[in-house]
Amino acid sequence: MSPAQDAPSARPALSGWQRLSPWAVGLLLISAGTSLVRQHMPLLLGAGAGLAMVERVGLRELALGCVLLLLVAGLVSLLYYRRFRFRLDGDVLIVQKGLFEHREFKVAARHVQHIALHQPAYMRPFGLVLWEVETLAGEASSIQLPGIRRQFAEALGHGLRGAESPVEERGAAVSNSVQVVPEKASCISY
Repeated sequence: MSPAQDAPSARPALSGWQRLSPWAVGLLLISAGTSLVRQHMPLLLGAGAGLAMVERVGLRELALGCVLLLLVAGLVSLLYYRRFRFRLDGDVLIVQKGLFEHREFKVAARHVQHIALHQPAYMRPFGLVLWEVETLAGEASSIQLPGIRRQFAEALGHGLRGAESPVEERGAAVSNSVQVVPEKASCISY
């Protein structure tokens, strides 16, 4: 067999349902927590000032409230992890997710405009990436797979791009491009 015929078998099989990495539960919790704090900073500051004025709430009650909040956030992240799955069916990516409402997204390879791999600093120790596909409809219709292994992300990219797509040089702005974007590092296109 030629090396070109051996390459597809080296990639992981994506025809069955795949899940995010188990580390994604903690990573989802961290990213959701930081985005909530950023979005609701005035509310949090006001609530903190209100708690400081009330004499009934002591340090013990505040710690208990924080532990309860972290427990609820962890359970929500675990439920999101359990409900999130994806697979590549031929040249169609199917993603099922949703916490309270089950949603299914399908993206055909012909509608893919851009595929990107991001590896923030907090994902590097676990070997995980944030894989994102943007369709022709624009950024509003992009689909993200947070916390998947790099080999799955690369196999998804190759499966959606197809074998006929040429390898692109760095910095080329061509549709169906795959771009690896480590946080605070240079872009690598292939």
